[in-house]
Amino acid sequence: MSLSLALQALAPSYRSSRIPVIFPHYRSIFAPLQNAGIPVIFTSDGDPTLFIDDILSPHSANADGFNFEYLVSLENLVARYPHKILIGNLNSSTLARGPISAIEAELTRTIDIGKHAPRFIINVGGGLTHDIPPAHLEAYTKIRHHLCLSARK
Repeated sequence: MSLSLALQALAPSYRSSRIPVIFPHYRSIFAPLQNAGIPVIFTSDGDPTLFIDDILSPHSANADGFNFEYLVSLENLVARYPHKILIGNLNSSTLARGPISAIEAELTRTIDIGKHAPRFIINVGGGLTHDIPPAHLEAYTKIRHHLCLSARK
C-alpha cells in the first residue's frame, strides 16, 4: 500500500488528531523569519494533501508558500491559496520518458492553471534527474519559455 493510500485510509483519525506533535509549533517556528520579512516556503515530497491546510491556512502554520510535487492538485492549491507562493508541479518522469508532445502537454496544463496564481513558480517536482535525455531538457526549456511569455499577455 502506498503512503498516500495509507494516509487516505487514516484520514478520519488524522483529521481528529491533527498530528499534535509538530503542526501546532510551526507558527512559532516560522514567526522569526516572517517577522523579519523572510518568506517561509514549506517543501514536501509525496502527496501531503491531507495536511496542506495545516501548512498554508492563516489559522494554522500560515507558511508563505509551498513547494510540492506532481502528486498534489495544482488546481486545488490555486483555487484555495492563489495569494501564496506556489512552486511545482511538473512530473520529472514525463521529462525523462517523453515524448516531447507529452512534455508540451504537461507544461501547457501546468502553466494554464498556475497563471491564475500571481506568485506561481513552475518547477519540476523531484528535480531534474539523471535519466532526462538532453533533447527532452532542451525541448522543455524552449517550450516553457514560449508558454510563460504567452501566459503573461
